[in-house]
Amino acid sequence: MNEELQENIVGNRVVRGFSIEKNEISKFSKTTESYFNEYMVVAYLRGYYNNLMPLTISIAATAILLYGGYASIISAAQVGPLVAAVNIFSMMTFPISFMGRLIVFSENARAGIQRINLVLSEDMQEDINSTNKAKHSGDLEFKDISFKRGKRHIIRGVKLKIPQGEIVG
Repeated sequence: MNEELQENIVGNRVVRGFSIEKNEISKFSKTTESYFNEYMVVAYLRGYYNNLMPLTISIAATAILLYGGYASIISAAQVGPLVAAVNIFSMMTFPISFMGRLIVFSENARAGIQRINLVLSEDMQEDINSTNKAKHSGDLEFKDISFKRGKRHIIRGVKLKIPQGEIVG
């Protein structure tokens, strides 16, 4: 989806020039709809499994208590081992659920690394002999530059002066 969006932004003039805006809008709509549908499947599965894990733990704890309680009532078992089993079970629930979350985190990290590697593996092409070099002279100065995203200021009041001929970065 990002690649298609980037192609449309970069080729904006070409799209307008050939009057194929409706075609590109339709193509992008199909891509976003496909992405949305895939995301909804993931959201459904996450919602299902996020609720299934506590339910499974609760059912297992209830089974231990019912069986152990019944066994202690009919004098087939003592209460001490039942309490120990419940304590061991409760101590193990957090590490087990954490391992499930760790698997999800590692999958997200793997997907992020793949995207980063994809960007880093592309060859940079720099045209040294470009004829579009800027022919400006004088200092470059920014005064009171601000950038706001929504209601939150990201950058506020930046002042920068770069003398002619100086290289920054």
